[in-house]
Amino acid sequence: MRRGELLVEHKHGRHNLKAVRLRPGSHPMVMGSGRSVDLRLVGPEVSPVHAALEYRDHNWVLMDVGSTSGTWVGDHSI
Repeated sequence: MRRGELLVEHKHGRHNLKAVRLRPGSHPMVMGSGRSVDLRLVGPEVSPVHAALEYRDHNWVLMDVGSTSGTWVGDHSI
């Protein structure tokens, strides 16, 4: 991977793994259970448009963009 790139992986079930490589300067990647998102997530706690990842000031930023159950990284709510 190049400097600043981010590999996002989502595993659902035993054999279903999706991976998306993000590069700085690309549009924010929207995640959720809806059909119009960039990375579709599965689960009862996932909203149709749940969260987004964006590259800002040399850092990747994860934002909650309308979830009903919140967005968490480990034990930390964002």
